[in-house]
Amino acid sequence: MNDHSGREINANVSVNGSQIILMFTQPITPGTKINIELNDIRRTGVQRIALV
Repeated sequence: MNDHSGREINANVSVNGSQIILMFTQPITPGTKINIELNDIRRTGVQRIALV
């Protein structure tokens, strides 16, 4: 996971059924765009995205 400038963003990732949960280890500045690579994940649809 990285921001728009390519700087790595640390997060703890867990899977709970059909949900992928990202918990960031440091605050993310509002308005920051992040890139998330989903490798080896089968997606059938996106129900909801929540940033915590």
